[in-house]
Amino acid sequence: MKFIMAGLLSCVGITAQAQDTKVEEPKGKATVQMFGNFHTGFGSENDNCRFELERTYFGF
Repeated sequence: MKFIMAGLLSCVGITAQAQDTKVEEPKGKATVQMFGNFHTGFGSENDNCRFELERTYFGF
Protein backbone atom coordinates (compact mmCIF):
# COMPACT_ATOMS: atom_id res chain seq x y z
CA MET A 1 0.00 0.00 0.00
CA LYS A 2 2.87 2.37 0.78
CA PHE A 3 4.42 1.72 -2.65
CA ILE A 4 1.16 2.55 -4.42
CA MET A 5 0.76 5.81 -2.49
CA ALA A 6 4.38 6.76 -3.18
CA GLY A 7 3.89 6.06 -6.89
CA LEU A 8 0.74 8.18 -7.07
CA LEU A 9 2.37 11.09 -5.25
CA SER A 10 5.38 11.03 -7.57
CA CYS A 11 3.11 11.08 -10.66
CA VAL A 12 1.21 14.08 -9.30
CA GLY A 13 4.49 15.93 -8.82
CA ILE A 14 5.63 15.18 -12.37
CA THR A 15 2.41 16.40 -13.99
CA ALA A 16 2.46 19.62 -11.94
CA GLN A 17 5.92 20.44 -13.30
CA ALA A 18 4.92 19.69 -16.89
CA GLN A 19 2.21 22.36 -16.86
CA ASP A 20 4.66 25.14 -16.05
CA THR A 21 6.21 25.12 -19.55
CA LYS A 22 6.50 28.46 -21.31
CA VAL A 23 5.05 28.78 -24.82
CA GLU A 24 7.48 30.52 -27.15
CA GLU A 25 6.11 32.75 -29.89
CA PRO A 26 7.41 32.10 -33.43
CA LYS A 27 10.01 34.60 -34.62
CA GLY A 28 10.47 35.52 -38.26
CA LYS A 29 8.44 36.87 -41.13
CA ALA A 30 6.48 35.42 -44.00
CA THR A 31 7.89 35.86 -47.51
CA VAL A 32 6.24 35.56 -50.91
CA GLN A 33 8.02 35.54 -54.28
CA MET A 34 6.03 35.59 -57.51
CA PHE A 35 7.46 35.20 -61.00
CA GLY A 36 5.43 36.08 -64.07
CA ASN A 37 5.58 37.18 -67.70
CA PHE A 38 3.68 39.77 -69.68
CA HIS A 39 3.32 39.15 -73.42
CA THR A 40 2.00 41.48 -76.10
CA GLY A 41 1.81 41.23 -79.86
CA PHE A 42 3.41 43.51 -82.46
CA GLY A 43 1.84 45.01 -85.55
CA SER A 44 -1.44 43.36 -86.48
CA GLU A 45 -1.41 41.23 -83.31
CA ASN A 46 -1.67 44.16 -80.83
CA ASP A 47 -4.90 42.70 -79.42
CA ASN A 48 -2.97 39.59 -78.34
CA CYS A 49 -1.69 40.35 -74.82
CA ARG A 50 -1.60 38.19 -71.72
CA PHE A 51 -0.07 37.81 -68.28
CA GLU A 52 1.28 34.45 -67.10
CA LEU A 53 2.02 33.57 -63.51
CA GLU A 54 4.91 31.11 -63.77
CA ARG A 55 5.65 30.16 -60.16
CA THR A 56 5.16 31.34 -56.57
CA TYR A 57 7.23 30.58 -53.46
CA PHE A 58 5.96 30.93 -49.90
CA GLY A 59 8.39 30.86 -46.99
CA PHE A 60 8.88 31.69 -43.35
